Formats: sequence, structure tokens, C-alpha cells
Amino acid sequence: MEFLSKLAPFGPGNMRPQFVSRKVEIAGNPRLVGNGDHLKFSAMQNGKTFGAIAFNMGKYYSDLLSGKPFDLAYVVEENEWKGRKSLQLNIRDIKLRGGVS
Repeated sequence: MEFLSKLAPFGPGNMRPQFVSRKVEIAGNPRLVGNGDHLKFSAMQNGKTFGAIAFNMGKYYSDLLSGKPFDLAYVVEENEWKGRKSLQLNIRDIKLRGGVS
């Protein structure tokens, strides 16, 4: 997270950088949260796993269960829960491999 803090402060004139990862896989089971509108899952690529949240993307739930790789566009954020800090991917878009988002 330190490398991103050098680009701060973020706001309307300096948006958070967005990243793209291709051929991402699900690690474990994705969950629907927030009345089923949002997805929470672990994204895995090249042996590294990160927690991810996808607001208003509950429609992709069954696609993620398929086990097929997908592409992600996201911003990296620091998540704090129960006093523990971790990096979290805030998903902006999901593209199913061989399909249209």
C-alpha cells in the first residue's frame, strides 16, 4: 500500500489508479452480501490471493461459481476489519473470459 500512498491524496482531481488483472481465478467460495447485490470473494493469480469486494455486481455470482478464469478491473484499497488491516481489491468491472461484461 505504501507505493500507492505516494500518489495521494486522492480525490476528484487525482483519482485512485485502476489496475487490470487477466485470467484471475476464484479461491474458495464467493459470497453474496448486502441483500445479494454485492459480491465478496478471494481472487487468485500466480499463487497470490487477495480479498475482493464487487459492489452492485451480484449478477456475476453464478459465473464466478463456474470456475472459469475471468478478467478484473479494480482499485487497491486498505480494508480494516476487527482491528486488522489488509489490502482489498475494489472491483470496478468483471469480464468473463470469452464473453462480454
